[in-house]
Amino acid sequence: MAGIVGAIFSALNCVCGTTTCNCIDQYRNFNDDVGDLRRELDTLTNRKQDIESRIEVAEARGGQMVRREVQDWLKQVQDINVDVQAFLEKVQGIKWYKRACLDKLVCRKINVVRKMLEKGSFPEGLVIERAPARGNRIPTENLVGQISTKEEIWGYLMGDEVGMIGVCGIGGVGKTTIMKNLHNDLQRETRFQKVIWVTVSHPLNVFELQKKIAGAMDERLLDDDEVMMRAGALMDIMGSVKFVLILDDVWEKFSLKEVGIPDPKAQNGCKVVVTSRSIELCKKLKYLPSLANLKGLKKLDLHRAGIEVLPQGMEMLISLEYLDLLFCPNLKEIQTGILLNLSSLQYLAICFLREITRVRNFEEVARLKKLETLECNFDDIQDFNSFVNKFKDFQRAIAYSLLVGSAEDMLRRSKHELVITDCEIGEECIVLPNKLEDLWIIRLKNMGSSLSKIALLEKANELRTCNIFRCEKIECVVELDSSSSSSSLRCPVFDKLEELSLNGLPRLCELVRVEGEATPPNVFSNLKKLCVANCWGIRKLLPVELLQALQNLESITIFFCHQMEEIIASLDSEASSSNKFTFTFPKLRELWLWDLPQLKSICNAKGVMVCNSIEAIVMHQCLKLKRIPVQLPQLDNGQPSPPPHLREIWIDKSSKEWWESVEWDHPNAKNLLQPFLKST
Repeated sequence: MAGIVGAIFSALNCVCGTTTCNCIDQYRNFNDDVGDLRRELDTLTNRKQDIESRIEVAEARGGQMVRREVQDWLKQVQDINVDVQAFLEKVQGIKWYKRACLDKLVCRKINVVRKMLEKGSFPEGLVIERAPARGNRIPTENLVGQISTKEEIWGYLMGDEVGMIGVCGIGGVGKTTIMKNLHNDLQRETRFQKVIWVTVSHPLNVFELQKKIAGAMDERLLDDDEVMMRAGALMDIMGSVKFVLILDDVWEKFSLKEVGIPDPKAQNGCKVVVTSRSIELCKKLKYLPSLANLKGLKKLDLHRAGIEVLPQGMEMLISLEYLDLLFCPNLKEIQTGILLNLSSLQYLAICFLREITRVRNFEEVARLKKLETLECNFDDIQDFNSFVNKFKDFQRAIAYSLLVGSAEDMLRRSKHELVITDCEIGEECIVLPNKLEDLWIIRLKNMGSSLSKIALLEKANELRTCNIFRCEKIECVVELDSSSSSSSLRCPVFDKLEELSLNGLPRLCELVRVEGEATPPNVFSNLKKLCVANCWGIRKLLPVELLQALQNLESITIFFCHQMEEIIASLDSEASSSNKFTFTFPKLRELWLWDLPQLKSICNAKGVMVCNSIEAIVMHQCLKLKRIPVQLPQLDNGQPSPPPHLREIWIDKSSKEWWESVEWDHPNAKNLLQPFLKST
């Protein structure tokens, strides 16, 4: 018996490789070790998932890549996980005595898992900054005949002086081809970290433009952010990179700040290149490329350009016929001699430049023999007189808009315009150019009480429009002296006048003043539009004796004349007469009476106004007006009818009660005109 038992233990010893007691002990420890292995593997799996989540967040921010050691660790963890899981499934079905023999293997796997946990701490981080790729090459064509243009743009890209570059021209001239070649050349340059090409959509979509730029930067913007928030995020992304941004085929102007593009300048070394068919876009830049090769260029419009210097090669534009430099306040100078070389110029606008820019070139302007249209401004009357005296070509039919003084804008309403603002008129007369049609006098100092006695108007016999603003000393427009010869009763400067506007004249008390004589019928005989506004002293507008001359009047507009009592002032004899009298405005279309709190009558109680051409009547806050003397036309049956061209009668809502009380020439007029009544 003892031999059998010994044989059994001997067999167990042979099978298990240890003593029976040891096998039993190992069996007891086996379940504990397997439990430890499971727990360690769970910890390692959780560590792996945490690291993967952190990597996902880092990659979402963009500009970063996973460290290679982290990538290797993740792969090893995945392999270990597969191996251990397979092992644990396998030991589940093994007999108890065989499990005891696998305990050492379980311990080894626990050690492997623990070592991977130790390696997964990564004190230097999980990711590193991605080395910025400068961009991908773009398929393009070889350049033919455009090498010099490409080299010129390349020079601006490599230099520090120019941050923004505009490449302009009509479709098909090769703008995009040039820029594609430059884009590819920039890939080999180490000067820039990123070269970005974006074709701008038409019509412009800022949201899509932001998305394209961010995508080219290997970044991603949140779609649910508003444009301003996205612009801030894009500004942060681009602000850390030295870039070249090529915006191809731009049709509409937009703000770099609005999109989120940092301002390219020498400090950040960035560049923005815009290709466009519109010079209106490119001229917003502070610097334009050389024009020396554009000898056939006929039109150059730099209106409101941000340029600080004229483009190089301007003197080579021998075919240039049109040059607009209006509102270029940053332009430092027009170099001497440039305008003389532009001998083909027919249109020249050089208004609102710096003082140093505009004054020195007047003699050159005066020598442009082919000039047909001129717009320029002068600091004072002395400069203006000097220029007009030198510019003998004003004797021929040349269109002009000339500004003297400090006005902020050129009105540019007619072909022959003069604006005089904030100037002092001394004893010397202003030398007027021929054929002056449109005159604006604004805040003129030392001006007399009458417009007709200003020396500057003595030769303005072609005047069509006269606008007088805020001249505090004017008391009347025309002043005639009947005590002198009969010629003094004529005022030829106003014979052809069609529009008269008087605004902000606090001392104005009458339009025409004649001492001891009736107003001559030829004064204002061609006047079509009369506007009087903010003239607080005038009480009576038109003397009745002037009406015969106003047969061409089409519009009467009176605003904010708070002392105005009567539109047509009657003679004393008419006021006391019981006879009815009629006056006619055969062409009057508009009558505007606005905020005239003291207005009591349009004419006296016996007067009747015939104006069958009337189209619109506007009466606002004229609550003391008791009678509207418009005579309605009559039908064949003798009944009144609305004027044939009448469209509307406007009153303010607060004046409805006044409308009900106001009188018309015919008792049924109010009912007939009710369909035309509107309220503001």
